[in-house]
Amino acid sequence: MNAYNEPMKPIHFVKAGAGLPVILLHAIGLDGNWWTAYVERFKSSFTVVCPDLRGHGLSPHAWDLITLQDHANDISTLIASLGGKAHLVGVSMGGMVAQEVALRFPEQIITLSLLSTMADLPDAARESVAARGTPLPDGMTSHIRETVCRWVGEKNMNSDFAERCSIQLKRQNPNSWANNWRAISHIDTLPRLSSIRCRTLVATGSEDMSTPPSIAERIANAINQKSRQASVHTVPNAGHLGVFENPEPFLGLLVKHLKNKAN
Repeated sequence: MNAYNEPMKPIHFVKAGAGLPVILLHAIGLDGNWWTAYVERFKSSFTVVCPDLRGHGLSPHAWDLITLQDHANDISTLIASLGGKAHLVGVSMGGMVAQEVALRFPEQIITLSLLSTMADLPDAARESVAARGTPLPDGMTSHIRETVCRWVGEKNMNSDFAERCSIQLKRQNPNSWANNWRAISHIDTLPRLSSIRCRTLVATGSEDMSTPPSIAERIANAINQKSRQASVHTVPNAGHLGVFENPEPFLGLLVKHLKNKAN
């Protein structure tokens, strides 16, 4: 239920292919359409499912009190509708949601892939992270340059990919943007990650300013406290959205991870 005690409408998703489901969760401000290269690669072996997280794309608006747990409930409901089990892949905020799904609904997860994401924040940083989404008089305009710079780096701000990101952000609902940043500011899964028992891929880019390799190492180490199920990888020359800017290295890691005979 949301802040007004209204029933939640289902989120939008598209799917392609046949086989066990692979669910791909996007970053804040994006939508399921950004996974095209991954759909093309995996649809011959899997049912590839690309949701729009609540507050994005064609999914309903993100209400004031939305949390990462609310997003996890959406994805759990989606997995149940697909047969009850899925491979789960998430980048950035999508990776935070994927962690919550794996922690709260472990029986639904075959493998987990956490790309360019985080599992906690210093208390001193939570307020500033929440403030990234503060509604401003000009809507999304004032947020675009700072956000794209975090995603691609200052030296790449004139690239075609940076322009694509800017165009996407101009379409974002400012209130949903703000509410999802508040949800991110409460990320605190790290102390619970040792309970994850499924095989997990953790990867980030060497040039990722938001979730650098040290954060990926912390996530993998937390998972490996008990299960030794996590592998960690650094993709050379990739920024925060390297998953979409240069997908081939990440696709290579995912192909090995998803098609491992242990599945």
